[in-house]
Amino acid sequence: MEPRVVVAGSRWKVVMVPGICAMFVAGGWFMVSQGEWFGWVVAGFFGPGGLVVLAMLLWRGWPSIVLDDKGFELTAVFRRSRIAWADVDAFFVTSISGAKMLGMDFVPGYEPLKRARRLAQFLTGSEGAIPDQYALSPEDLCRLLEEWRRRHTPVARTARLVLRRLTEADGAFYCRLANDPDWLRNIGDRNVPTPAAAAKFIRTKTLPGYEALGFGMYLVARKDDGKPLGLAGLVQRDTLPGPDLGFAFLPEARGQGYALEAARAVVEHARTLGIERLLAIVSPHNTASSRLLEKLGFKQQGTTQAAPADPLLLYVRNT
Repeated sequence: MEPRVVVAGSRWKVVMVPGICAMFVAGGWFMVSQGEWFGWVVAGFFGPGGLVVLAMLLWRGWPSIVLDDKGFELTAVFRRSRIAWADVDAFFVTSISGAKMLGMDFVPGYEPLKRARRLAQFLTGSEGAIPDQYALSPEDLCRLLEEWRRRHTPVARTARLVLRRLTEADGAFYCRLANDPDWLRNIGDRNVPTPAAAAKFIRTKTLPGYEALGFGMYLVARKDDGKPLGLAGLVQRDTLPGPDLGFAFLPEARGQGYALEAARAVVEHARTLGIERLLAIVSPHNTASSRLLEKLGFKQQGTTQAAPADPLLLYVRNT
């Protein structure tokens, strides 16, 4: 289980609200002292407002956002809520009258707080908004929450496995897998000799592919403890007329049926994406992968030249 991350509230941003109220109250009393009746309106409005903010801080505690594997718990001046990663469609930066804040949209079919979400949509252009009350800027908070959402929102689940998108935090795992002798022999050298290089590869190659294509290679983790076991997913190559199925697992995860289980999930995932014809390419000496593809219903249809190397066996399956 991944350790929790706590984003603390910014003291000056939070204290600024009752501070501004206090300034308006002082201004209101000054207006009253000058015989301006409107001063009573100003003091009467902002005085209770500041007291309400202070009372909420004492009752709910200091603003914070706590991130864990399941979702995040938001504590703000006027609310406390728990939101699951799987319920959020996207995080992004929005604004009200030029004031930046974090916006979020929920997945289709999400039912809770319909009226509040409609109001938020009218005011901010998003179904939910998180005010700028925290130590991180709205841009940095957006990047943090979006990375956690993608890391912990599964693409697919099986009896034993969870498939999710890779993130830069998976650099150490990717480095180890991509430098495994079997990977180098059957797939090729990704030139990621260090975890930092692997994280950069994920950032510059894998993540843009998710956005451009809507699919890619996914991390396969054991459901019970979240341990990364390998990769399985879809690849779009310039040398092939359609997406092809790919998979690779760490040595200790082989021989236990994980690859077949994950590959079946990817085939089903391809079907939900509307991909009707799925390809796969295998080195002629990689008999284990050929047997796995045949179990999935792939049929060999000759060879193909995916790179300036030996021809590869081409497999085809209708989803």
